[in-house]
Amino acid sequence: MPVDRHVLIRYRVLNRCLRNAHREFDINALLDAVNRELEKHDCQPISERTLRADIQRLQEPPYNIELDESLKSGKRRLYRYSDVSFSLPMVTLD
Repeated sequence: MPVDRHVLIRYRVLNRCLRNAHREFDINALLDAVNRELEKHDCQPISERTLRADIQRLQEPPYNIELDESLKSGKRRLYRYSDVSFSLPMVTLD
């Protein structure tokens, strides 16, 4: 599998968004946040499919993030860590 040079940027943005208890992030808001940051680094935007794959990958070892499955706004699924004090250790530097 090829190494994605920009995965750490994406994970850093996802980590920051998922820790934010003061804002509701649905998949579109997460995608906007990630693509804005990638644009700052002159990178191509990602698709929703790539974002969903990143979230799935973060839920598996070695990351093992736990998302709050009960968060919804109407029919929209909202994304946040179960414990907002959790942080991915390798991406906390901003």
